[in-house]
Amino acid sequence: MRVARCRGCRRLTYPAHFVCDDCGSRDFDSLEVSEGTLLTYTVLHVPPSGVVSPLRIGIVEFEGGVRALGQLAEPIEVGAKVRAEWTVVREVEGRRYEGFRFRPA
Repeated sequence: MRVARCRGCRRLTYPAHFVCDDCGSRDFDSLEVSEGTLLTYTVLHVPPSGVVSPLRIGIVEFEGGVRALGQLAEPIEVGAKVRAEWTVVREVEGRRYEGFRFRPA
């Protein structure tokens, strides 16, 4: 997963910002983070059309406190280490929607 790192104060953010919330810098690097920890999740038994049921959605925290929301590829326990992949998460009337899917690390 790609995150932005402020060159001024080194704060990590996702999604990338134009201005750092901490120091006001407009200068950022892109950084790859690999593993995160599943903080919480919920299960939707009646998801939107184009999504396989049941839909598990989780919040994962990566290094530097960066958090991301995405689908869980399988049942995963809170506290487990996961990896993010960018993939098609929904398809409706031939239109594909992409987002994060988390898998056990």
